[in-house]
Amino acid sequence: MPLLPTIRLGENMNHRIGLFLLFLLVVGPVAIAQYVPPRELVRNGTWSSIPLNNFPDRYVVYSWLPQSRQVRFVIFWKPTPSSAWKSLEHTETVSYYMTAVAPLYSGLWDSLYVIGVNVDGKTIIEKWKVVITLTGGEPKVAVKRAQVLVSATLTHIRAAAAAPNDQFLIIQRHETQEILKLSLPSGVTTTLLTPAQYPNLKYYDVIRWRRHNSLGDVFCVSQGRSTDDLDHPSSILMWDVNLDGVPNSVEELTPAQAAAHGFDQGDVWQPDLTLYAPH
Repeated sequence: MPLLPTIRLGENMNHRIGLFLLFLLVVGPVAIAQYVPPRELVRNGTWSSIPLNNFPDRYVVYSWLPQSRQVRFVIFWKPTPSSAWKSLEHTETVSYYMTAVAPLYSGLWDSLYVIGVNVDGKTIIEKWKVVITLTGGEPKVAVKRAQVLVSATLTHIRAAAAAPNDQFLIIQRHETQEILKLSLPSGVTTTLLTPAQYPNLKYYDVIRWRRHNSLGDVFCVSQGRSTDDLDHPSSILMWDVNLDGVPNSVEELTPAQAAAHGFDQGDVWQPDLTLYAPH
């Protein structure tokens, strides 16, 4: 005699159980093993607010919080030229994991690229345009978002800078630390620098575009994504005279070497970010 009573199932019930087991085998592992990006890319750190909107009577600073999937904007404006500055906050949320943000310093300084990884593991790049309307009272804020690129091959982008001609991004891959040119909107990549050439790339995690008053356009690669990790103060300067995404020359400088070139003087660079410090 069996230890447990025998339960006879009808043919219809057996069919349902078979479908349920098939569901667990095929769909279950996907649902259980939900994609999660590297923790260091989505932790909320101390993110510096970066200015947008190059106007005498208003400007915008923003900060992005990867863990909470938010980009927070603070709009500063003056009702009249003699008025004190007023401020207004506006928050945008995303459904994907943000890993990098790159402002576009051209035209009205009103756009930025928001980069992340979707829940399916694919890289996503959006272009946001911040539209501010002043009507005499509080400004009205609208953020227009457009998808630029979705890629299954880019993997994680941990740093990015937008070229002011809006033709490409300079990006850094998290897995390999290499620096690439990402053409827009095609998504074609060109490898520019590797850790074999510049070992400190494994520490660097920020890319910024700047324009020197006499030497032209440059993409600066440095450490600084989190204020907890500032133990490698040197930086790589990728000089791009033609602004085509292919450096004409590359140099890695210590702070002392940069100062000897006068690169520590804010008035030799554009954009001069000190003009738009939050009030």
